[in-house]
Amino acid sequence: MDSRVIMFHVIGLVGMPGAGKSTCIEHLQSGGAKIINMGDMVREQVTLAGLPITHENLGKMAEALREQRGHDVVAQLTAEKVAKIAEDGDLVIIDGLRSMHEVEFFRTQWQFPIVAVHSSPETRYARLRERNREDDSPEPGYYEYRDARELKFGIAEVIAMADEMIVNTSNTSEQELQDQASAAIDRLLNKVEEA
Repeated sequence: MDSRVIMFHVIGLVGMPGAGKSTCIEHLQSGGAKIINMGDMVREQVTLAGLPITHENLGKMAEALREQRGHDVVAQLTAEKVAKIAEDGDLVIIDGLRSMHEVEFFRTQWQFPIVAVHSSPETRYARLRERNREDDSPEPGYYEYRDARELKFGIAEVIAMADEMIVNTSNTSEQELQDQASAAIDRLLNKVEEA
């Protein structure tokens, strides 16, 4: 039996829809980080239920899972995924935190520092219109509705309690955002190693 301890780092990434998390994720992934999106856990459950991936079905499933199995259910599913993919020396980024219940669960597993990406609603909505992802909607008022749903889960508290904050304005270039993400991750990893 292999008795060695597998050592890896797990860091959370949080931000409102359209804040710029995907740009940070792509950059960190290209640098070797393993990425797990918590929303993918919900998408898997929607697919298992035989439903199409729509913003309505994702929202309903996320709420139903939390009602049936507790506020940290998506974190539990995510931790199972981390256990399957993490190897010695890995940096694992968990994208899509929604609540302090999830953060508290993750902190029973790992140190789990958090990086938040912040952007104004106006800037975020413009980005969301541009990306036009399958679970987005062009309906008037959709972005405000989606923000309200995220805030109901408790995302504002997670953002407020983040260990590092990246500010992504309409004037921030993609390179600047990537540089901020790398610097934030480096600072967190240095703190973890010093502890």
